[in-house]
Amino acid sequence: MKSNTLFFLLAWAGCSAVLAQDGMPPSPVTVAPAALVPIQSLIEVPATVYSKNDAKIASEVAGRLLEVLEPGTHVQKGDRVALIDSKPLALRGAELKANIQRVQAQLHFQQGEVKRLANLAKKNNAAERELSQARSDLAVAKADLAAARAQWAQLQDQIERATLRAPFAAVVAQRFKQAGERVGVDDDIVRLVDVSTLEVVARVPLRYLAFVSKGMALRVGGADASEALALTRLITAGDDTSHQFEMHLDLPVGRWPVGEPLRLSVPTSVLRRVLTVPRDALVLRAEKTFLYRVGADNTAERIPVIPGIGSGNRVEVEGALAPGDRVIIRGNERLRPGATVRILDAG
Repeated sequence: MKSNTLFFLLAWAGCSAVLAQDGMPPSPVTVAPAALVPIQSLIEVPATVYSKNDAKIASEVAGRLLEVLEPGTHVQKGDRVALIDSKPLALRGAELKANIQRVQAQLHFQQGEVKRLANLAKKNNAAERELSQARSDLAVAKADLAAARAQWAQLQDQIERATLRAPFAAVVAQRFKQAGERVGVDDDIVRLVDVSTLEVVARVPLRYLAFVSKGMALRVGGADASEALALTRLITAGDDTSHQFEMHLDLPVGRWPVGEPLRLSVPTSVLRRVLTVPRDALVLRAEKTFLYRVGADNTAERIPVIPGIGSGNRVEVEGALAPGDRVIIRGNERLRPGATVRILDAG
């Protein structure tokens, strides 16, 4: 009987030691320290993935299209992407070649005439006027030959341009014309996109230009991932319509494809060192926002705060709080002021 009474008294004493002032056991919580952190306000702006080399390849000669590569085809620099029928140009070339031969014959004749008349002039058997005319005809023949050769060179250039070649390694993204169609000069044939040199481009209001600089790291996010990228180029020439400037960030291959819509975090204030707490520490109510600080006696103290700007998982707060104070980040939803808590770990 005495042993049972002793067991009951020990059990009652143990329970009393762990009971809080309101008769409830301590609430298990996770805490983290309030800390001074360099922070600045951010906005998210739409961004898009572009290729640095994205070009529409147009025809430079008119004619019937014999061949066009299919979309999705990968090409190297210099590879043929389309072919225009150059037979009419070749026929024109035969005509120009014959003209060159005719002008060469005329030049040869005029050279002989000048030489013959020059010899006669030495013997006073030819008028100076005839010699001058022959020399003039020779000059005209030389000019005609130069013009004929220039026309020949232009034609050879056109024949060469009948073969459309890739200016850089790329993939055929679009095909605007089909084989068999007749195309004119400057008609778009294909679109080539270099998928190995990508960048993220965003247009940002000019009022935020003072808070960004080349080389700074900015966070870019997609549907299921985000990462920090370096700002590589700033195009600050805004116009009176958009009032925006462009930001370009180099993108590693394989992250996102061309055309992917992204979100870019852009600073909108100077960097400040402010008191912050983890976002999970804030308890949001309709009438106020507050958090719980753990006191030296392991009781929860409600502290009203005013949230400020955020960065990552931390947010600026204003209130009766100091750096190093332990704030509750787990288990704070149903706490009451003065409740005894049991700290599980430090967040």
